[in-house]
Amino acid sequence: MKKITVLFTIFIILTSIILVQFTFAKTNISEKTSVNESEKMYIYERNLITKETTRREIDSYNNLSRTLSNISNVSMEPYIPEGIEEVSENNNPISPRAIVGEDNRTLANTSQFPFSCIGYLSINNGAGRGTAFMVDDNIAITAAHCVVGQDYIQFYPGSTVDSHPYGEAWVTRYIWAGGEDYTGGVDFEDDWAILVLDTDVGDNSGWLGVSNMAEYPNGPSGWVGLLANVSGYPQDKGWDQWHAVGNILTATDKVLTIDTDTWMCNSGSPTYKYNGGHYAYGILVGEYNSSTNPYNFVTRFNDRVYSAIMDAKATY
Repeated sequence: MKKITVLFTIFIILTSIILVQFTFAKTNISEKTSVNESEKMYIYERNLITKETTRREIDSYNNLSRTLSNISNVSMEPYIPEGIEEVSENNNPISPRAIVGEDNRTLANTSQFPFSCIGYLSINNGAGRGTAFMVDDNIAITAAHCVVGQDYIQFYPGSTVDSHPYGEAWVTRYIWAGGEDYTGGVDFEDDWAILVLDTDVGDNSGWLGVSNMAEYPNGPSGWVGLLANVSGYPQDKGWDQWHAVGNILTATDKVLTIDTDTWMCNSGSPTYKYNGGHYAYGILVGEYNSSTNPYNFVTRFNDRVYSAIMDAKATY
């Protein structure tokens, strides 16, 4: 698996806006990886109050759900607060579409769901920016490369340039699985992070449901052509939320490629579908920037990621 270069997230204001990569600081972990590293998997957790990082070993990629807490009673359904109107979507998940060169993004109305629960992520007082989305009252999801190594992170669901209508929250801890250090990049399949917030802003904004795509019995081969909605905070649109729709082009158990229009700082945006409700099935994480055949990469909510989200919802 190729390592991704962090493409969407960071800008620093000097005399003008300059897009750069984060150089992620190593976390201070006393444990070292033992022999047979390829047989071991780890979940990392950074506490931003104590500035401590811990890790726990899991048996293997496919055995995560058996090593977590009892999560059978945790709902992964969307939640829409009273008074917020849900956007009407096409209930048919299949709508083939070729890659189109022109920009089809539209300004999202964050007074409507699901745009209300997708938010602007500010890292280190705006030195870095990205996107995240709510999956519970105090749990949000983003791309790991947006946050790993960072200790001061704020989240504003449904934010606009002019206002934060659903409030704001500080990230108190984040959970990820791509290794303790992202300096050298990260596999697409591991570019996910779970954010635990200090306030229940999801009660105001609502939250997306989460799907591991298990309802499609043919597996990855049956996902090609599914609608790929993306909504987030691209740098070129001035920090409002913008929405676009495309399709899944290729699919594996871990990574998807899509033709939906995105831009820098869309990292962490949900890739979602509407099927009787709005469900995220992945996280926008990177791009293949080709003049003839560009596309974007999505970290899929496979069983491993799905189980980790369920565990966080049950624990925090």
